[in-house]
Amino acid sequence: MKKIVKLSALVGGLLSTSVAFAAQERIVVLGPGTAELVVALGKESQLVGVGRTSYYPKNLQKDYPVVGYVHRAPAEGLLSVNPTHVIGTGSMGPQKTIDALKESSVKLYQTKVPANTADVVANIRTMGDFLDASAKAEQLATQVEQDFEAVQDAAQGLPKINYALVWYYRGKVGTRGTGDAVTTINWAGAKNVYSDVGRTDVTRESLLARNPEVIFFYASSLRRLKDEEKTFQDLPGIKETKAFKNDKIYVLPGFVSSMGPRTPHAINFMIGKLHGESYKANLPERWYAPAESLTEE
Repeated sequence: MKKIVKLSALVGGLLSTSVAFAAQERIVVLGPGTAELVVALGKESQLVGVGRTSYYPKNLQKDYPVVGYVHRAPAEGLLSVNPTHVIGTGSMGPQKTIDALKESSVKLYQTKVPANTADVVANIRTMGDFLDASAKAEQLATQVEQDFEAVQDAAQGLPKINYALVWYYRGKVGTRGTGDAVTTINWAGAKNVYSDVGRTDVTRESLLARNPEVIFFYASSLRRLKDEEKTFQDLPGIKETKAFKNDKIYVLPGFVSSMGPRTPHAINFMIGKLHGESYKANLPERWYAPAESLTEE
């Protein structure tokens, strides 16, 4: 007998009343952490489409159609691969896409946007219920929970390092004070100097007024600068910051933006960058977080 899951009981937010998950189901998954989780729970064989930010495991974007960006996913792109299920994050959009999916026969599931580490663990368990993989999800959640406890102990009492997360796009420098990467860095014992804004352009004046001790650059921004025969040092105000003077400018690894099974390892990576390698927790290597996936990608 197929297992029936009461969707109204799931914290993550299933958007219909009940579902039976069978082998013939066709899954589209959007977002980095959600894609990692679907694979970790043994459902990769049922994928028919992934999002632009579903970077890990690395084969996903080569093996499956890329159907859209999690925050700007067109309904027609998602539906073009005939999915039975679409899995996204709580920040998935736009709203017209959400509405179109609700009106279709597709079953939509959105993970909760994590406000704390417990929410990340809860997403693993509720996703396991949705995918009819609750036993595997419980094992995974327990390991992730243990690793969160270890990195929280490591970060306990560390001073809050002021940082900025910066990108470069089409001649402009920007930053953000919210989002998954910001949350993960904050959990490592840090404070975003732009925490009072959502997304904003960065001027020389604002950067120097806030003067971060550490700056993280998106890897994609460094590639764009290279294409224009520039470096981050050419951007207004960068060379005048504490971060530049103290050689504290780093590439942001992609896995730091992924709220999923590797998040404790992302926090640990950030503890090393912000406070020094000696402050990191001694985390065991997990099969879903091999060492080669925890580098400056």
